[in-house]
Amino acid sequence: MPFRHGLSAFTRRAPEARTPWHLRETVARAIVAIGVAATVIAGCTPADAFTPRISSDVAGSPTVVPAPSVAPTTAVDANLKPILAEQGVQLIANAWLLFANEYVEPLDPGALLRAAWNGFETATSGATVPAPVIRGVDPQADIDAFEAAYLEASRTTPGPSTAHSVAAYAAIRAMVKAIGDCHTGFSTPAQLAEANQRQEGVLRFAGIGVRIKRKKGEPAIVYELIPGGSAGKAGIKPGDALMAVDGTSLVDLDLDDIAARIRGKEGTSVQVAIQHPGEKAPRTVSIARVAISEKVVESRLVGGDRVALVRVNGFSATAQDQALAAIGSLQAKATKGVILDLRTNGGGDLNVFLSFLSKFLKDGPFGYETSRKGDRIALGPDGSYAGLKVPLVVLVSDSTASAAEAFSAAVKRYGIGKVVGTRTAGCVGIGSRYGLPDGSAVSVTTRKLSGPAGEELNRVGLEPDEVVEVSREELAAGKDPVLDRALKLLGA
Repeated sequence: MPFRHGLSAFTRRAPEARTPWHLRETVARAIVAIGVAATVIAGCTPADAFTPRISSDVAGSPTVVPAPSVAPTTAVDANLKPILAEQGVQLIANAWLLFANEYVEPLDPGALLRAAWNGFETATSGATVPAPVIRGVDPQADIDAFEAAYLEASRTTPGPSTAHSVAAYAAIRAMVKAIGDCHTGFSTPAQLAEANQRQEGVLRFAGIGVRIKRKKGEPAIVYELIPGGSAGKAGIKPGDALMAVDGTSLVDLDLDDIAARIRGKEGTSVQVAIQHPGEKAPRTVSIARVAISEKVVESRLVGGDRVALVRVNGFSATAQDQALAAIGSLQAKATKGVILDLRTNGGGDLNVFLSFLSKFLKDGPFGYETSRKGDRIALGPDGSYAGLKVPLVVLVSDSTASAAEAFSAAVKRYGIGKVVGTRTAGCVGIGSRYGLPDGSAVSVTTRKLSGPAGEELNRVGLEPDEVVEVSREELAAGKDPVLDRALKLLGA
C-alpha cells in the first residue's frame, strides 16, 4: 500500500499546529482495521526494556514457529502470522506516523526512520541493499526512500512469511528504543491480548510461576513465586538469580525476552540455570510449564489479624472493585490499619486511578496532565470520597510505576498515610494505544503526568517517607522488611 496519501501534510504542518485531519485519517485506517479504538492508559504497557517490570507484565505462551528465511530473533516474536513485505513496511509507516504526530514532545521523523532501518538490518542480519538516504528535510521523500530500500532488501523472502513480521516488528521496536519512553512501546498480537486480559482482572498464561526484576548491572532476580506455579517444586526460591534459559545466557536480554523464553506451551519443560545467593556457580533445573492464573487483587489479615493487607497489581475497573470490597470486608477486624501493597503495580487506567484515589482523598489536585501543545489540566476527585477510619500505609518499590506512583505521591503529599519501600520506577505518563492492521499495536505517550504539587515523577520516581531496602538474602530467607516496617508503624 502506498503511503503518499496524507504524508505530504507532514511538511506543511507548523510545529505547534494540530495534526491535519487527512494525516490522522491515514493513521485512523490502521486503527479501524483492527477494530480497536485508542485506549487511554496511565500504566506501563509492554514497551521493551524501558519499563521496570516483572514477569507478569510481558507476552504470554509463545511457541517457536520456524520461518522460511529469518527465524524469530527472540521468543517474544514467536507465534507470528506470515505477512507480505509490503504489509510489513505499512506497519512501520503507520507506527512512524503515530510516533511523529502523537508523541507528547516533537520528535525528529528522520531520526525515527534511521532507527527503524537499523532495527530492520539487525533482524535480517544485515540488509543486502544500501541503507536509504534519510535527509530529514522532506518526510515524504524519506519514507519513499525507506520503502524502496525495505522492499528491495526483502525480495530474498518472497510471498507471505513470518520473517517479514519479525523484520517489521524489529524496526518498530528500534523506533521505540530511540524514543526511550516507558509509556511508548510496541505490542505483538499476543502481548496486546494479554494486556486486554489484565484489564479484565485476571491474567492467565503457561509458565513456571515467578515474578522477576532486575537492577541495572545485575542479573534478573526471582522476586516472588506465584501461587500454583511449578518453580517452587523445582527448588527455585525468591532471591535466586536467573542466568540462562534452555542454554541461552540471559545477561544481555531484557525482562520481556527473559519472561517470554521461560513461558511456553503448557505441559512442556524449560531448562533454567539458577544461582542461589552465596553460591559460586549456577545449576540447571528442568521445570514443567503449567497453567498460571494470577489475581490482580490479593487480600488477607496480618499483624495478629489486626491489619488489612490488600495487594493491588494494577489499576483496572475489576481491580478497583475487588480492592474496595476487600477493604470493606476486612476493615471491621483491621483495627490497627490498612496496608495497600503497590510494589508490583505497574499502573493502569487513568479514570480508575482517579476514581480509586477519590475514595481516600476528598480534595485535590491529584496531579496535572500536560498536552503536546502545553495545555495543563488539574486532575481531581470525583466526589466518591469514603475515607478510612484507621491509619493507611502504602508499600512501593522500583516496580511501582505510573498511576501507582501518582497515587503514592498524593498519599505522601496530603499526609493521609505513610509510603514505605524504595524509590519508585519513574515511569509516569499518559498514553494511548493504537491498533495496527495485523493485530499488533503501538502505545504512544500523548500527555505528561506530574504529581499533586506539579512535581516531575517521570524518570525521577517517588522517594517514600521511609526507605526500606530488601536484599537477595532476605528474599531467600522469606523475610519482608518492607511489610515488617509497615506493621511497626501501625503498632501491630
